[in-house]
Amino acid sequence: MLNLEVVEFLGYSEKTLERYGKECKLSVRYEKIPGTRGKPKAVFNKEQVVALKQELSKPTYLSIPESVDNIAAGQGILSEEKFERIQKYLEAWGYSQYLNSLKQKLLLTTLEASAVSGLSVFAIRKAIKMGDLPALKFGNRFKISQEKLEIFVRGLEEGY
Repeated sequence: MLNLEVVEFLGYSEKTLERYGKECKLSVRYEKIPGTRGKPKAVFNKEQVVALKQELSKPTYLSIPESVDNIAAGQGILSEEKFERIQKYLEAWGYSQYLNSLKQKLLLTTLEASAVSGLSVFAIRKAIKMGDLPALKFGNRFKISQEKLEIFVRGLEEGY
Protein backbone atom coordinates (compact mmCIF):
# COMPACT_ATOMS: atom_id res chain seq x y z
CA MET A 1 0.00 0.00 0.00
CA LEU A 2 1.22 3.48 -0.79
CA ASN A 3 1.68 6.15 1.84
CA LEU A 4 -1.54 8.06 1.11
CA GLU A 5 -3.60 4.86 0.96
CA VAL A 6 -2.35 3.88 4.42
CA VAL A 7 -3.05 7.37 5.79
CA GLU A 8 -6.63 7.14 4.51
CA PHE A 9 -7.09 3.54 5.69
CA LEU A 10 -5.81 4.13 9.24
CA GLY A 11 -7.10 7.67 9.59
CA TYR A 12 -3.78 8.99 10.90
CA SER A 13 -1.34 11.59 9.59
CA GLU A 14 1.82 10.92 7.58
CA LYS A 15 3.85 11.99 10.62
CA THR A 16 2.18 9.24 12.68
CA LEU A 17 3.03 6.70 9.98
CA GLU A 18 6.67 7.77 10.18
CA ARG A 19 6.58 7.26 13.94
CA TYR A 20 5.08 3.78 13.53
CA GLY A 21 7.87 3.01 11.08
CA LYS A 22 10.51 4.16 13.58
CA GLU A 23 8.84 2.10 16.33
CA CYS A 24 8.96 -0.95 14.00
CA LYS A 25 5.18 -1.31 14.04
CA LEU A 26 5.16 -0.95 10.26
CA SER A 27 7.89 -1.88 7.83
CA VAL A 28 8.48 0.49 4.94
CA ARG A 29 10.27 -0.15 1.70
CA TYR A 30 10.85 2.42 -1.03
CA GLU A 31 10.09 1.46 -4.61
CA LYS A 32 10.09 3.24 -7.92
CA ILE A 33 6.48 3.03 -9.09
CA PRO A 34 6.09 2.58 -12.88
CA GLY A 35 4.52 5.61 -14.52
CA THR A 36 5.60 8.06 -11.80
CA ARG A 37 8.45 10.51 -11.73
CA GLY A 38 10.70 11.62 -8.92
CA LYS A 39 11.81 9.86 -5.78
CA PRO A 40 10.88 6.27 -4.93
CA LYS A 41 7.58 6.02 -3.03
CA ALA A 42 7.05 4.53 0.42
CA VAL A 43 5.27 1.17 0.22
CA PHE A 44 3.79 -0.54 3.29
CA ASN A 45 3.00 -4.23 3.79
CA LYS A 46 -0.81 -4.57 3.57
CA GLU A 47 -1.01 -7.38 6.16
CA GLN A 48 0.95 -5.28 8.69
CA VAL A 49 -1.28 -2.27 8.07
CA VAL A 50 -4.45 -4.31 8.61
CA ALA A 51 -2.98 -5.93 11.76
CA LEU A 52 -1.99 -2.49 13.12
CA LYS A 53 -5.50 -1.13 12.50
CA GLN A 54 -6.97 -4.07 14.43
CA GLU A 55 -4.50 -3.53 17.27
CA LEU A 56 -5.27 0.20 17.44
CA SER A 57 -9.02 -0.40 17.45
CA LYS A 58 -8.87 -2.65 20.53
CA PRO A 59 -9.89 -0.92 23.77
CA THR A 60 -7.20 -0.55 26.39
CA TYR A 61 -7.87 -1.30 30.03
CA LEU A 62 -5.74 -0.22 32.95
CA SER A 63 -5.39 -2.49 35.93
CA ILE A 64 -5.13 -0.57 39.16
CA PRO A 65 -3.82 -2.37 42.22
CA GLU A 66 -5.40 -1.85 45.61
CA SER A 67 -2.01 -1.06 47.09
CA VAL A 68 -2.65 2.66 46.54
CA ASP A 69 -3.94 2.71 50.11
CA ASN A 70 -0.39 2.28 51.39
CA ILE A 71 1.01 5.28 49.56
CA ALA A 72 -0.33 8.18 51.58
CA ALA A 73 -3.02 7.04 54.00
CA GLY A 74 -0.79 4.43 55.63
CA GLN A 75 1.96 6.98 56.13
CA GLY A 76 -0.42 9.55 57.62
CA ILE A 77 0.73 12.28 55.25
CA LEU A 78 -2.78 13.20 54.05
CA SER A 79 -6.11 13.42 55.79
CA GLU A 80 -8.38 10.53 54.97
CA GLU A 81 -10.84 12.77 53.09
CA LYS A 82 -8.10 14.24 50.88
CA PHE A 83 -6.64 10.80 50.31
CA GLU A 84 -9.99 9.39 49.14
CA ARG A 85 -10.45 12.26 46.70
CA ILE A 86 -6.94 11.81 45.32
CA GLN A 87 -7.41 8.05 45.14
CA LYS A 88 -10.45 8.50 42.87
CA TYR A 89 -8.41 10.60 40.48
CA LEU A 90 -5.55 8.10 40.59
CA GLU A 91 -7.83 5.23 39.79
CA ALA A 92 -9.37 7.15 36.93
CA TRP A 93 -5.99 7.76 35.34
CA GLY A 94 -4.26 4.50 36.21
CA TYR A 95 -1.63 6.49 38.07
CA SER A 96 -1.47 4.23 41.10
CA GLN A 97 0.95 1.78 39.51
CA TYR A 98 3.34 4.65 38.86
CA LEU A 99 3.14 5.93 42.45
CA ASN A 100 3.49 2.42 43.84
CA SER A 101 6.66 1.88 41.82
CA LEU A 102 8.10 5.12 43.22
CA LYS A 103 7.98 3.67 46.74
CA GLN A 104 10.73 1.25 45.80
CA LYS A 105 13.12 3.93 44.54
CA LEU A 106 15.75 5.34 46.87
CA LEU A 107 16.14 8.65 45.03
CA LEU A 108 13.38 10.61 43.31
CA THR A 109 13.47 13.29 40.62
CA THR A 110 11.69 16.57 41.33
CA LEU A 111 8.73 15.40 39.22
CA GLU A 112 8.49 12.11 41.12
CA ALA A 113 8.84 13.91 44.46
CA SER A 114 6.01 16.16 43.38
CA ALA A 115 3.80 13.17 42.55
CA VAL A 116 4.51 11.45 45.87
CA SER A 117 4.19 14.51 48.11
CA GLY A 118 1.34 16.31 46.38
CA LEU A 119 3.39 19.49 46.15
CA SER A 120 4.05 21.20 42.83
CA VAL A 121 7.35 20.72 41.03
CA PHE A 122 7.94 24.46 41.47
CA ALA A 123 7.49 24.14 45.26
CA ILE A 124 9.93 21.19 45.38
CA ARG A 125 12.58 23.09 43.38
CA LYS A 126 12.10 26.22 45.47
CA ALA A 127 12.54 24.22 48.69
CA ILE A 128 15.76 22.71 47.29
CA LYS A 129 17.15 26.11 46.28
CA MET A 130 16.27 27.62 49.67
CA GLY A 131 18.00 24.70 51.42
CA ASP A 132 14.83 23.47 53.13
CA LEU A 133 14.87 20.17 51.22
CA PRO A 134 18.28 18.46 50.89
CA ALA A 135 18.94 17.05 47.43
CA LEU A 136 21.80 15.67 45.37
CA LYS A 137 22.63 17.35 42.09
CA PHE A 138 23.59 15.22 39.09
CA GLY A 139 24.38 17.48 36.14
CA ASN A 140 21.42 19.82 35.98
CA ARG A 141 18.99 17.44 37.73
CA PHE A 142 18.18 17.04 41.39
CA LYS A 143 17.64 13.73 43.18
CA ILE A 144 15.77 13.67 46.47
CA SER A 145 15.88 10.96 49.11
CA GLN A 146 12.49 9.49 50.05
CA GLU A 147 13.35 9.93 53.74
CA LYS A 148 14.32 13.59 53.34
CA LEU A 149 11.13 14.27 51.37
CA GLU A 150 9.00 12.68 54.08
CA ILE A 151 10.76 14.73 56.79
CA PHE A 152 10.23 17.89 54.73
CA VAL A 153 6.51 17.21 54.21
CA ARG A 154 6.00 16.40 57.89
CA GLY A 155 7.77 19.67 58.73
CA LEU A 156 5.28 21.52 56.54
CA GLU A 157 2.40 19.87 58.43
CA GLU A 158 3.83 20.95 61.78
CA GLY A 159 4.06 24.53 60.54
CA TYR A 160 0.28 24.70 60.13
